Amino acid sequence: MTGPHRGPRRLAASAGALLLLLSQLALAAPGRPAQAPIFAAASTQPNILIVIDDSGSMGWLRGGSKKVPMLAAQDAAIAMLESLTNVRVGVGSFYGGGAELDHEIVDLDKNRAAIYGAIRNLRASGGTPLIYTLQQMGRYFAGLGGSTNPGNSESASCTKNGQYKGPLTLRPDSNPSKVDVAQVLPRSPRKKGTGESPICHFCQKNFVILLTDGEGQGQASTTLQDYCPNCAGPSELVRVAAALYDIDQIEQRSLIQDFIDSDNPGICAESAL
Repeated sequence: MTGPHRGPRRLAASAGALLLLLSQLALAAPGRPAQAPIFAAASTQPNILIVIDDSGSMGWLRGGSKKVPMLAAQDAAIAMLESLTNVRVGVGSFYGGGAELDHEIVDLDKNRAAIYGAIRNLRASGGTPLIYTLQQMGRYFAGLGGSTNPGNSESASCTKNGQYKGPLTLRPDSNPSKVDVAQVLPRSPRKKGTGESPICHFCQKNFVILLTDGEGQGQASTTLQDYCPNCAGPSELVRVAAALYDIDQIEQRSLIQDFIDSDNPGICAESAL
């Protein structure tokens, strides 16, 4: 696309035997999806939230394994981060009722010791509320505190950007509907810090990575049921991932300012979309 128009940034997901959910929250103007590589498209640092399953089964040693799943997940997360630079990273886990934000998203290069420490400090206990956790982390990306609807930040060093309040557009079928963010994502993670949205710029990429050893519990909010009408039980995670992929918050023109008609995209001017 040419000029100030930008393709949508959306939350995608994939799953395997060891569930790894790679997700991107929607934040850009309406248009066709960008085809650029994950970390090459935007001139602003992408946000990555790593959520590690710290349920009790992650502490069980399996036959033939030299590591319990918790240690394997911690090692894998840190090995991945060792290969990355110029990104922003946060750490999350579970608690009895859903998600816990153990470390807010920050510049990785300036905070490696703290991020690695937050990963290593996790201990295996409790249940596996995967479905609630993904929803609650989606709410974190929308923001849990700070100023309301601050818009696009002009600062390249921005890591916190208030909170969005207002409707989200849901498109599970050919009939879009607008539903308040508090109904779409009704629960928040237990947090450390202010919980402000890490999304600062309309071209910024955002990801959630879930590392777990098994099926999760929880239920998608009623507003998300149509994203997978036949999903039930652990597969309700699909509803949440599909909804977060679909939500295009730039359309709300409050969380991030509307750049469709802007001649000054600023930090995002060099985005190769």
